[in-house]
Amino acid sequence: MVDQAKEVTRANAAVAASQREREAVDAKATALAAQVRESEASARAAAERMAGLEAQLAAAKKTVAGAPASAAPAAPRATFSGVSWGNPDYARTYVEKYRVGLGLRYGPLFRALNLSPEQIAKFEASLTEGQQGVVDGWVEATQQGLPTGGNSAASTSVARLTSGPLGNMENRLKELLGEAGFGSFKEFDKAKGNRELIASLAGTLYTSESPLTARQGESLAAVFSSTTRRDWVPMADDGKKQITRLSEVTDWAGVQQQAQAFLSAPQLAALKA
Repeated sequence: MVDQAKEVTRANAAVAASQREREAVDAKATALAAQVRESEASARAAAERMAGLEAQLAAAKKTVAGAPASAAPAAPRATFSGVSWGNPDYARTYVEKYRVGLGLRYGPLFRALNLSPEQIAKFEASLTEGQQGVVDGWVEATQQGLPTGGNSAASTSVARLTSGPLGNMENRLKELLGEAGFGSFKEFDKAKGNRELIASLAGTLYTSESPLTARQGESLAAVFSSTTRRDWVPMADDGKKQITRLSEVTDWAGVQQQAQAFLSAPQLAALKA
């Protein structure tokens, strides 16, 4: 009888332990589901906000301090023309769009580094402050009649002007993330230009019938990574120590071909545009 009682006790304890384990698993699953819903809601809100900012940027591009944009030639992609930076509204909206898009752009990095909400807030504040410093440099250069794009001694001097805010930003991130985390950030950030394009695409498609999902965005980032060649090339000599810039050349035909596997026809058309 004593042995039977012990067996019953052990069985009851095992059942209770199993029940507690199931409850813990269920609680964790519920918490994760809530985090996913919160993340998706945050991403939708950011995409909606970016869609509005895209429209504001397009409107701001049309004027430079009240002058028609047609008064100056259009700038090619990835260069910065005084047509934009001469307009305070454009510069302000550009920084705001950059800030809003950080969660979309760096979400995978936040998850990989397991950053807390407080760390994420400091990370985004550091990047926004650095970007604001760079834009302030571009605005100042434009006011002085200096080019903010192209390859000339003057544009090299402008690049030096913007290196200070970027250096300060990196120092803050090193302190926040530590050496290993900062290394992960630098590796992740190699495809910054393409990630910005993905964030912009998400904003453009938000109000359409085919909004870009987080999974599609990550798949597109992987495609960009495999189809983009990156090289550091010397900038024009401005009489000081030589500096380099990152040159990125993307095989857009290859991007579109691979993206057909996971983007819809309207999404592909928006990407091509």
